[in-house]
Amino acid sequence: MATLKEALATLATVPPKDFARQRDALAVRLREAGDTTAAEQVKARRVPTLPVWIVNRLALEHPDDVEALIVAADRVKTAQLGRGQGGTLATATAGHRAALDRLRERAGVMLRDAGGATADKLLRVQNTLTAAAVDAQARTALQAGHLERELTAPGFDVFGGARPPAMRPTQRQERARPRAETAAPRARIAATAPPGAAKAQERRRAGEAERAARQERTARAQTAVTEAQRQAIAAHKDATDAAERLKELLEQAQQARRALRERTTAARQQDLSVKHAQRALRTAERKAGP
Repeated sequence: MATLKEALATLATVPPKDFARQRDALAVRLREAGDTTAAEQVKARRVPTLPVWIVNRLALEHPDDVEALIVAADRVKTAQLGRGQGGTLATATAGHRAALDRLRERAGVMLRDAGGATADKLLRVQNTLTAAAVDAQARTALQAGHLERELTAPGFDVFGGARPPAMRPTQRQERARPRAETAAPRARIAATAPPGAAKAQERRRAGEAERAARQERTARAQTAVTEAQRQAIAAHKDATDAAERLKELLEQAQQARRALRERTTAARQQDLSVKHAQRALRTAERKAGP
């Protein structure tokens, strides 16, 4: 293995269960070749979770689909900001969903082949893809197939506080004018309407207010559910990361124990060799006489 780039490309194809062993072997080869800096960088690579491994494989094996997702994310951003020729937000969002669905389908096949096809893992792949496509630093790692950790999918406002341009005063006035123009006729109609019509109008308004309140409660509940799901996914990811780190540490401890046993055995054999040599020396001295 001659370069860091080649080593990282090799590691990207290694399943998580074999990652630590392959990583350590590559680090040894780089160190033996004299590239200690690259060896240290390879040695520092964390064992990826299965979703991270799938995302990196998607980037390496289907780069066009990953690039299409990134382009779609940029179009959503453009539409949200109301700039350029990105089209409507609905059109841009539909394009983003289609690009993500293609990658999700490929990820499902890869997960099944790896024996880890669960709804949770597929969702974590999707969330990582979505987040990496809109984050500048993570996007670079995604395109190279070098992501090291899972990412949590952002909410609707995925572009760092981006907001559409503020409405000009004239626009607000134009939108308010129709309401103002219709308010006076409605007041006149209400003044001349019979008492029964006024009560019906009150009931209608009360019904509209109740519907609006229900919609508001539903929206708040949906927001709460979305936030709870996000926190649950983040907690699950943290637990998975901790489990993977523990597994890596246990593998390193096992390797250290094996190395200790081998060195202890070698030391004992060396002690025996020394004793044999000393015995042979004494025998030779006795035969040589005074």
